[in-house]
Amino acid sequence: MSLNQQASPLQSFSGCHDGILKHIEQLAQLASIVEQDKSNPQVKTLAADLESFYHKVILNHHQEEEQELFTAVRTALHPDPVDLADAKLHY
Repeated sequence: MSLNQQASPLQSFSGCHDGILKHIEQLAQLASIVEQDKSNPQVKTLAADLESFYHKVILNHHQEEEQELFTAVRTALHPDPVDLADAKLHY
């Protein structure tokens, strides 16, 4: 993608959930570790990492989805009549 091109919201969000899914898998691992041995030092470290990821990444990601992606979807479903008329003039 050149500097003059900007990714669409759909392109920007494509693949974002891969990292989130990996962290959800880690959450399942954490539950398994706790079941086996609550005193395992991995428990505290992994829990802190997951909490940090939640606050730094997931909350921001969902806010960006609501602001950018959902707006793009709404616009695609209900385009502005002025934009449609303008597009017809150019094509």
